[in-house]
Amino acid sequence: MPDPDLRHTHSFAGEGWTPRQLTQACAAGDLERLRRGVYTVPITGDAESRHRLEAAAAVSLRLDGTAVSHTSAAVFHGLPVRRGALESIHLT
Repeated sequence: MPDPDLRHTHSFAGEGWTPRQLTQACAAGDLERLRRGVYTVPITGDAESRHRLEAAAAVSLRLDGTAVSHTSAAVFHGLPVRRGALESIHLT
């Protein structure tokens, strides 16, 4: 899976960012926190686009061999899914 525009806390720390600066950037709307330790530029687009980014963020924090599955995989393949099903990320 290609890595969308995701950045991890350690990459910000390597550039000299502090945790407080990350929090401030999120509060200002310059960054959006997807998961603990994973950030992106503010998300625009539909619910499926957001789900794809959140799934990619979840996979980026897991062990090698983790795959997107079930409803999340359907979203990546462009298949129709119920809106309510987008609330959870599915990994295998």
